[in-house]
Amino acid sequence: MTSISVITINRNTGHEIDRTCASIRAQEHPFEWVVIDGGSTDRSVGVLRDHLRPGDIFVSEPDQGIADAFNKGLARCTGEAVIFLNAGDEFAGPDALGGLVRSWDRSRWRWVIGAGAVVDTSGRTLFTRRFRSPTVIDAFSLVRYNCQILHQSVLAERSLFMDHGFFDVSFRLAMDYELWIRWISLGIAPQCSAHLVCRFHRGGASGDPRRNFQEDAMARVKHSRRNPLFIELGLQFLAWVKTMIKGRYGRWLYRAKERCGLRF
Repeated sequence: MTSISVITINRNTGHEIDRTCASIRAQEHPFEWVVIDGGSTDRSVGVLRDHLRPGDIFVSEPDQGIADAFNKGLARCTGEAVIFLNAGDEFAGPDALGGLVRSWDRSRWRWVIGAGAVVDTSGRTLFTRRFRSPTVIDAFSLVRYNCQILHQSVLAERSLFMDHGFFDVSFRLAMDYELWIRWISLGIAPQCSAHLVCRFHRGGASGDPRRNFQEDAMARVKHSRRNPLFIELGLQFLAWVKTMIKGRYGRWLYRAKERCGLRF
């Protein structure tokens, strides 16, 4: 059985932490829980402490941002594989971890991407992000224009981080996107699983499309994966449009976009 470390980072998430803790504690597959709190001053730190089990790891101290907090969790975890579930997000059900582990062919793939539901502020599912093929033929298509991968649905061998580096702390938002490009550029493609793993709640630090575009573009440049100029300009314009109409279009448009494969 693959041993799993669940890493949760938190900072002053208030009542949003409740659903995260409940969904983690409900997991049927055994796991190690590593909680990295950024020195919270609200109720969330107490809720986390109340949900910890003997042997779980808890750190509460100031950090230098999301990437730094992720790296602190990686430095302390001991599982063969790692998944990141941030405060505010939740696993899709009690079999989220177990089902993903069972679908993962570790003899061929060092990381696996499950399906993930994207949820609005009222808790309604906007769409479910899944990849149609059981495996990725052109892995770079997942990161060519932006980050299609929800990190809450990714289970990766811890040795991948040991072999190829932790998260790049120079990125404030796109540290996961930079990591996926890094691995794929090294020829380490992921397996795709249809198993539903997480419910990602929109908003938070990643809710600014223009800032996301800027960091995504930086990640592409870092790994010599920059798109032609007209495409980069188009992505920049799209980020501006998304900022202008943020929250003003309904679930039907999100779902139509996903069905057409327009994952931006």
